[in-house]
Amino acid sequence: MCDISTGCYTTLYKYLNYSTQLINNTIRDELLHIYWEEINELKNQSKIPILLIIIIILIFLIMIIFGIISSSLIIYIILRKYSMRTRGNLFILNLAISDLTLCLITQPFNLIRLLNGNYNWILGQFLCKFSSMFQGTNIFVSTFSITAIAIDRFQCIIYPTTHRGNINTAIKLNYLTWIIAIILASPLVYFSHITQLNHLQCTEKADNLTIQKLKVIYSLAALIIQYMTPLFIFT
Repeated sequence: MCDISTGCYTTLYKYLNYSTQLINNTIRDELLHIYWEEINELKNQSKIPILLIIIIILIFLIMIIFGIISSSLIIYIILRKYSMRTRGNLFILNLAISDLTLCLITQPFNLIRLLNGNYNWILGQFLCKFSSMFQGTNIFVSTFSITAIAIDRFQCIIYPTTHRGNINTAIKLNYLTWIIAIILASPLVYFSHITQLNHLQCTEKADNLTIQKLKVIYSLAALIIQYMTPLFIFT
């Protein structure tokens, strides 16, 4: 079975072109035409115009710079002033740390992945898998932190006189948030691979039907955890 690499289609093209086993020349010509179209499509796949690349890089740089500045300020203020270290603010601190790591680590990798349509992935298999997992970790941590902030605000409003935030509990919950997020994002290490398309790309690939089913199950579970569960809690 042929994969989606250009080399595979080229090999098949040559095989069909020189094969003497095909009696019907019309069928052979039709197959050659189909494979030639596939080769051309793969060569032009995911190509991004240079102007669009420049715009994308500028947008990412602006987002990263502002994200680093704003997240760093929040972290500095909460850690600098003891009066700011309430339970609710510690959840905000956790969210800010997640956003900071997103800007410093995940977003640069996302930019490289986006530009990967024009250039080879040169960072190796390990960073391909790590970047996918860390991106998933950031999303889970942000979701859990926002949910924790919402629950804390709800308790403050409903029980304004009896609600007393425990700082140690908030710290433990923040650590637990990262541990659970890493565990939930770890399957992305298995799904992420370097794939030879028209050039090397870091993608989430399913090699067979079983892995495809597992990937669908994981995607549905992630959707429930990241979206449906917080939505249910908020409402």
